Amino acid sequence: MKTKNIYLLLILELIAVISNAQPTFNSSNFFPVGTNLLFTEVDASNLTPGNAGSNQTYNFGTLVPNGTIDTNQYINSASAPSIGSFPGTNRVAVSGSGTNRGYVYLNVSSNSVLVNGIYSNGGGSTFTFVYSNPQTQFVFPTTFNTTFNDNFVGQYSITNSGVTITNYRNGTINSVADGYGTLTTPNGTFTNCLRIKFRQIITDSAVYIGIPLPASVTHTNLTSYSYMVNVNGIMIEKFTLSYDTIDQQGNLSYNKSANYNSSLTTGLSTITPISSLPIEISPNPASIQVGISLNEIKSGNANLVITDINGRQIKKETLNM
Repeated sequence: MKTKNIYLLLILELIAVISNAQPTFNSSNFFPVGTNLLFTEVDASNLTPGNAGSNQTYNFGTLVPNGTIDTNQYINSASAPSIGSFPGTNRVAVSGSGTNRGYVYLNVSSNSVLVNGIYSNGGGSTFTFVYSNPQTQFVFPTTFNTTFNDNFVGQYSITNSGVTITNYRNGTINSVADGYGTLTTPNGTFTNCLRIKFRQIITDSAVYIGIPLPASVTHTNLTSYSYMVNVNGIMIEKFTLSYDTIDQQGNLSYNKSANYNSSLTTGLSTITPISSLPIEISPNPASIQVGISLNEIKSGNANLVITDINGRQIKKETLNM
């Protein structure tokens, strides 16, 4: 039995992990179909977003999970319910599971990501929320100091016991990529973090048979910070901190929440787990250099192929065993 040791130098530029550089996100970095994400919610009561600016350090490594895990996956638009209500949609984000799911209908282009609407079948009822003026979610390219401002308008109807109430929404969103640097979460430290600050001001109201319902008017002021990291070519919200204030007829409520990305997988291929192969990798994970030990491999030639999470080939080498 022979053990062969092969040492690989992973070129950082090839896997888009460039220390102290300003990250830039393009449409090619947006979640491809098949991406599955898990977000672990945490106690946000004592958290602050940190400073804006270049070469910042955002340390959230001691976050305490509160027991709630949210799922998010990106599917082909043809697989989504009620797709005919959302023309122009080419990607759909799905949250929840089973019979309690929410669908966000997106138009992803080279310039932006627009939200066309939302469909939900949770709680035993369904509603279809259509934006007549879509809401901008991202613009491309996004890098440090990129900004955008947008207005959005939408509506949906709910029928209960023969009574139909139409709900209207209008609002504004503004965004600025206000900082970049190093981010630490319970999942590790990332040197290519770009922080994007979003602020939304939303007014919701309802109408019954043409009569406005004043008691239904709600004003929401939402500020959120998304700490984006390039993970093998995909822009991932590794940490999010949000504050919102809701004003309903003078009754104010406040909410503060946070979560971190605790898992990322894609459905692009099925790979045999390393644990079932005669191979050892150390250290794992690694950022610069990794050692690979091939056990019980017969003499001869072998092809070593390294790909990123999207299946793009980074390196190919023929080995003489």
